[in-house]
Amino acid sequence: MSFVSASIGSVELIGLKRGDLVPLKIIEVSGELGVDNALIIGIGGFKRVVIGYFSEDKGYEKIELRAVERSAIEVVSLIGSIIKRGDNEYNTHMHVALGMKTEDNKYSSYAGHLIEGEVYPLMEIFLIRLSNIDHSILRGVWPHRFR
Repeated sequence: MSFVSASIGSVELIGLKRGDLVPLKIIEVSGELGVDNALIIGIGGFKRVVIGYFSEDKGYEKIELRAVERSAIEVVSLIGSIIKRGDNEYNTHMHVALGMKTEDNKYSSYAGHLIEGEVYPLMEIFLIRLSNIDHSILRGVWPHRFR
């Protein structure tokens, strides 16, 4: 086990609108707000979402879900983090728990790594700023985030 310490800073409350793409919009807003590192928490809905399941042999196996007409895929929980690497590029890592109505008028739940979601009708995002992170240590703690 390895770790790096961080300090919790201010919280940015962000409202995403219909059609916004996650994580792209979170990266965009983080840059506008000057957020370098943050925890991400969110709730809301998607019209379409791609989630992944990690396989050591294949990388992420992806599935795409689409909401039935006039409904949303409920984002029960979105949690993750965003870091700004030394090359000034952002890296996000988010997971979601989802609930949705199916074509046969039943309900299903899904969870996995968030690849991309199209917001519908809205999404509430909380960016909890993290500061005082030594990225030279973080690189050893989370090496996959710096590739």
